Amino acid sequence: MAGAGHSEHQGSCVVAWCAAAFVAACLATIPAGIPVPNAAMVALGLAGVGVVLAARFDRAGRWNQVTWWPVALILAAMVVSVLRCQLPGLAVERSTGVGVFALVATVVQVAAWSPRALTAVLWAAAATMAAVALDIGWQKATGRSLFTGQAGAGGRLTGSQGNQNDLAVASLLAPLAIAALPAMGRRWWVAACALTAAVGGLPAVLSASRQAMLAWFIGVWGSIIPRAGRRRSGVAVVVMLLVVAGAVAFTPALQARARQTWREGVGIREPLTAYGVTLFVDHPVTGIGPGLFGQYYQRDARNGWSWRGTPLPKVGMPWVHSLPVEVLCELGVVGGLAFAAALVVAVRRAWQARLGSGLQGRVAVAVLALLAAGFVAGLVDLTFIKDWVRCVFWLVLGLGLSCGRWPGARTGQS
Repeated sequence: MAGAGHSEHQGSCVVAWCAAAFVAACLATIPAGIPVPNAAMVALGLAGVGVVLAARFDRAGRWNQVTWWPVALILAAMVVSVLRCQLPGLAVERSTGVGVFALVATVVQVAAWSPRALTAVLWAAAATMAAVALDIGWQKATGRSLFTGQAGAGGRLTGSQGNQNDLAVASLLAPLAIAALPAMGRRWWVAACALTAAVGGLPAVLSASRQAMLAWFIGVWGSIIPRAGRRRSGVAVVVMLLVVAGAVAFTPALQARARQTWREGVGIREPLTAYGVTLFVDHPVTGIGPGLFGQYYQRDARNGWSWRGTPLPKVGMPWVHSLPVEVLCELGVVGGLAFAAALVVAVRRAWQARLGSGLQGRVAVAVLALLAAGFVAGLVDLTFIKDWVRCVFWLVLGLGLSCGRWPGARTGQS
């Protein structure tokens, strides 16, 4: 009987490591900054499904630790929206990657069966953050992206992402990178934390992206407070504010962005948000369909739709630049409730586990910090039509759902 139990435990660990490898592969698509080829997407999807099936029939019975219904709920809301929208074919085309990356939310909970496998996921997130920073640093030094060879746009750099604000991915992954840092002496931890935060903030500084800078500040600050104590966290906030002020003072592009923000506020995002809300009011139940905001925008911009006397610019605008509004206008109340229910469960579990010792507490804190940073940045940008946003969202959702439900977390077993 003991031998059978040991065999079952080993089998669960193998599945957990396969799950970690799948999540790492999904994260590895981010630094490339280009759409994942169809063949690679199919391969990723098959690998994810294989992990889920192996976990479902795990002989140790750990599948009951996996909370999969929030994933199914969101996907079901998207399917309903597609079926009821006016352009279902286009909606499906623009949502092909959702199903693959949605697997991350379930698969990362399987990785949590082994603390070591879950730690590997955190290090994969840290490596992704470092790769994005290296890429834009290379572009700063040579004029071209390390991964795509893309040139920088004037004084603002974009790296392989092609858009300055997409470099917020490094800022959002910073909490997970900090959570990967093991227990160590206080001074060593502070030094390691500072280095990790600096790497995560480099893309925000070099890109002069306000969203990336804001996400970096909230994410790092939220990650430090619970582990540094009140006094040290206060010092950390002061240091981070000085870093931000120094970056603005010595970076002309950031100075220009600061002045622009002071003069214009959210600028074009105000009429975009108003237009997105109008679409929601016109299609309140299931929305206009996932990924279809740009189609409606082009139509109504040509027809002269305006907000407070200012017409929409007649340019391509694929997303509404506000994640909450995007969910509501594209998926309606049905989608909004599905996302809200999933996030409430994840946040509740992470909040309850945030004071835990060791890996579980670190992951819970990282989940809360990442969600806070993503929410604030998502109010003025980000969109689910981009694969990196999908990947990070499903990853943090799965990590939140896993909090407090790790069979080996308390014993330190691998």
